[in-house]
Amino acid sequence: IMQDSYNDIWFGTSRGTLARVKGKEYQIAHFDSISIKGEIIKIVQTDYKSLWVVTSEEGAILIELPLPDINRIKARRFNRKDNLSEFITGACLYPETGTLLCSTISGIQLFEQNSSKFKNWLNLPLLIWRNRCGSLLEVQ
Repeated sequence: IMQDSYNDIWFGTSRGTLARVKGKEYQIAHFDSISIKGEIIKIVQTDYKSLWVVTSEEGAILIELPLPDINRIKARRFNRKDNLSEFITGACLYPETGTLLCSTISGIQLFEQNSSKFKNWLNLPLLIWRNRCGSLLEVQ
């Protein structure tokens, strides 16, 4: 569950449903060209313009804000073709840069905005890493 800079409350479910509460209205997100499978494990806002939705099985989805229509969301999925492992156990934003970090079975992966791809940042398989965001990211 997270609240964005537009005061909308977002939450994800273990079955891949992304929903938003806008004022007193509950809305389920519908994407134009992608679906979400697996658990939504993290939702974070990078700035006033984008929202990351991180899933346990299918990588991460980048949504541009604000959303004119929650029933036709245009988004981009990042997964193996973008060097991101599909088995993600946690995520956070790197405080200094707002860059997305994901803990995966391959270690900690970092999103590079200039290439729009992920790269291995730390190779720590089978360890628990306390990140600079203050929470534990488990790499199993």
